[in-house]
Amino acid sequence: MLKRHKYFLKVWHRLTACATFRRLVNEYEVTDMKSFKYILNDEEGLHARPARLLVKEAGKLTSKVTIDKDGSRGDAKKIFAVMGLCVKKGDEITVIVEGEEEDSDVSILEKFFKENL
Repeated sequence: MLKRHKYFLKVWHRLTACATFRRLVNEYEVTDMKSFKYILNDEEGLHARPARLLVKEAGKLTSKVTIDKDGSRGDAKKIFAVMGLCVKKGDEITVIVEGEEEDSDVSILEKFFKENL
């Protein structure tokens, strides 16, 4: 098992070092999703209650919703992923929305964040 893991890492490092691969990944990220940044204002951060509200709101959407905080990402439809990001007051997060209805879903989430967090 360890040999396979080392081989996988070796191949992965070679692949990510390839300029073409990086360009394709960057093009995908730029063109295939909508996102917005938000600075959390809630005094206690993104604790259980607001995280539950966020998960509930994200669950209503058809798009994939991801929250990015300092390079760590979590699925906004899963409570443990959201709470695992440990978002505190004043932290900037990026909400990434991918899907067929991403335009309308982004506006719904922006409104939700402004009203609840």
